[in-house]
Amino acid sequence: IRILTAGPIVKIELVDQQKQTLYVHLSHHQFAADPVKAREYLEQVCTLRMNLGGKACVRIASYYERGKGVAKDPAKVLEYYKKACVDCGLMSSCDAYGKMLEKAGDKDGAKAMYGDFCSRMKDDRLCAEYRRLGGVLPADYRTFPRRRED
Repeated sequence: IRILTAGPIVKIELVDQQKQTLYVHLSHHQFAADPVKAREYLEQVCTLRMNLGGKACVRIASYYERGKGVAKDPAKVLEYYKKACVDCGLMSSCDAYGKMLEKAGDKDGAKAMYGDFCSRMKDDRLCAEYRRLGGVLPADYRTFPRRRED
């Protein structure tokens, strides 16, 4: 794996066993190869426990959500949003993960996840979702606006 950046564009160069290169443009969500092969490589990037890995996990979740190169699979969508949120700490994916938990009927799970990330990250959006689901925070509890996740 080789990561290349040029301004807002991020390219990931991945070389397979046959020394063939695939470029993945995460910032523009464009892929230089078919969705099936791109998903395979994105799964490798998704294992990186950092912001970039989280973005790859979100892209895979969108493939399963839309049925792009794979069969639609709500369980896989939930799995990859969870990886992006919990494993990689990508806050924007926590929003999606919480909504998916609620959609699946697991409001307690969503509330617990929102509460956990609210207490650890003090993210105003996640804390607002925690309150919406009945979570209680001290009156003087300070939260902060989310920083941009480039």
